[in-house]
Amino acid sequence: MDESGEPDAISDEDPENRFRLLAKRVEADDSLMAIVSHDINSAISSTVGLLTLLLGADSANLTRRQRNIIETLKRSATNQQELIENITTISRIQRGRLKLDLSILETDKLLKDAYEKFEGMAGEKNVELAIAGGESALINADSDLALMALSKIITNAIWFTPSGGKVELSTRISGSGAVLIVTDTGAGIEPERFRNIFDLSKR
Repeated sequence: MDESGEPDAISDEDPENRFRLLAKRVEADDSLMAIVSHDINSAISSTVGLLTLLLGADSANLTRRQRNIIETLKRSATNQQELIENITTISRIQRGRLKLDLSILETDKLLKDAYEKFEGMAGEKNVELAIAGGESALINADSDLALMALSKIITNAIWFTPSGGKVELSTRISGSGAVLIVTDTGAGIEPERFRNIFDLSKR
């Protein structure tokens, strides 16, 4: 028994009791994740708010270098917020507790949102980010998750593309669906790593 009166180990002799205790532990883990992510997000939101104020009414008194530093800090803080949200989302996916909010999305708008999100990052690395002309489609997807998945690929593409390179976003119709494509002029992934590309333990 632990300090709360629950058994340290779950016996296989009582399946109903086993299920109840497992459910209780999962719920406790979810509650802890929610509390931690909320507290961290609150702290980062305060930082973003202060940086926004610095870029507001009194920004005329800032030098160009000072403004660039503050804008970089703000982008970094915003990215940290997104990272916390992504970790929470991935945790829900792994536990089978994520609820999808499906809607009809335009692939053109999804690519445009992604472009606007990463234009600054690409510029800082001197990498050209562009939307290629191509096919447009309507897809049934969760907009937040679709942008999150696309963002992960674009982040890697920009990060591993050398200065002076290019990252291009496009769409291709495939049967009754659509394929969102991210191409770059980086070195790419070694062929021997393809089989473990989605294995988190191999990263």
